[in-house]
Amino acid sequence: MSEEKKALIYIPDISGFTRFVNDTEIQHSQHIIEELLEVILQSNDLKMEVSEIEGDAILFYREGDPPQPDQISEQIKSMFINFHTYLQVIERDTVCQCGACRTASKLTLKFFIHYGEIGISRIRDHIQLMGKNVILAHRLMKNNVDSNEYLLMTEDYTNFHNKSQIENHLNWSEIKEGKISYEHIGDVCYKYIELSSLRSQLKPLFPASDAEKFPNPIEIMTHIEAPMEFTYQVVTDLTRRTKWSEGLKKITYDEKEILRIGSKHICDLPAGLVELEIVQNKRLEKKIEYVEQATKSFLFPRATTFFVFEENQHATNLLIQFHYKRLFLLGWLVDLFFRKKMEENFMKSGRNLKRFCEESIKKL
Repeated sequence: MSEEKKALIYIPDISGFTRFVNDTEIQHSQHIIEELLEVILQSNDLKMEVSEIEGDAILFYREGDPPQPDQISEQIKSMFINFHTYLQVIERDTVCQCGACRTASKLTLKFFIHYGEIGISRIRDHIQLMGKNVILAHRLMKNNVDSNEYLLMTEDYTNFHNKSQIENHLNWSEIKEGKISYEHIGDVCYKYIELSSLRSQLKPLFPASDAEKFPNPIEIMTHIEAPMEFTYQVVTDLTRRTKWSEGLKKITYDEKEILRIGSKHICDLPAGLVELEIVQNKRLEKKIEYVEQATKSFLFPRATTFFVFEENQHATNLLIQFHYKRLFLLGWLVDLFFRKKMEENFMKSGRNLKRFCEESIKKL
C-alpha cells in the first residue's frame, strides 16, 4: 500500500560518470565511483532517507516541510567539499596510473532539489517512491543548464521560502533562472547556482609523510633502457613482482583494492612471509620515489625499500635503497651474517628487473 506524503527530493549526481566509466579501466572506475558514493552517503547531514542508488546518483528524500535554505546550503557545501577532498586524497595517494586513477579528479557533482507530494511504498525492507514528482525529479537530471557542477532547485522548493532567504544563504554565485518543458509534465521553472566557487573552500591536503631513512643502507643503482613511467609501472604492478624480485615465490594482496598509500601485500620469501605496506609515492619533475615498508621485521626493524626512478631521456636510472634501524646489541651480528645475502638479493633483483623491462618494452 502506498502512502501520499509531502517530501523533499534531493539528488546528488556525479558529473562525468558516463565518460569516466566508458573511457577508463572498468574495474578501477567502478571501485572509485563506489567510494565516492559512500562519501556522499556519509555526508548526509540532513539525515535524509535513501530511496535508491542509480549508478552515479543517489535519490534521497525527507518527509515533512522542506529544509530551510541555510540547511540546504550547509548540506550542499558538506557533500561537495567532502567529495572533492576525497578526490584530492585519491590523486595524492594512488599508486596505480591507469586511466581511471589518473582522471578521477575530473569528476564533480550536480545537485537537484524538488519538493512535492510523493507516494511511498514499503515492501518488506525496501522503500519505493512513486508519483509524478518522483518522475519529475529524475527528468531534471536532463536539462538545459550549460554547466557540470551546479545546484538546481525547482520553484516548488524555492517558492516555499522567502526570496531573501534563498539569496542570503545560497550565495556562492549568481542565482539564475531557467525553464524547461518535459513531455507529459509541461513547463518546469527552476533556479540554479554554479558551484565552482565552492572549490575555494577546499583545504589543501598535507603531503604524505616521507619514509624514514637510516645510515648506511644497502643500495644498488641500475640503468634500464625503458621509459621511467614504464619501469615504475612494472615495479608497482604486483602481478609482475615475481618476474624480477629475487627469491619471491608468491605475492598475496586484495585484487579488488586500488593500490594506494596504506595498501598492504604479503610476500612469500625463502625466510618466510613478510607483510609490506606502501608508505610513500612521491612524484617530482622527472623523478618518482616509491617506498614499501615491512610492517614487522625482527632482524631488520623498520625495514624500508626505496625505489627512486629518474628519467634519463628515454631510459631510467633506478636507485634501490634498503634502510633499516640497527638493533643495539644484534646489529653487528645482522651486518655480519645477513647483510651480504641481502645485498646479493637486491643486486640480482636489479638485474632481473632490468632484463624484464628491456625485454618487455621491445615487445610493445
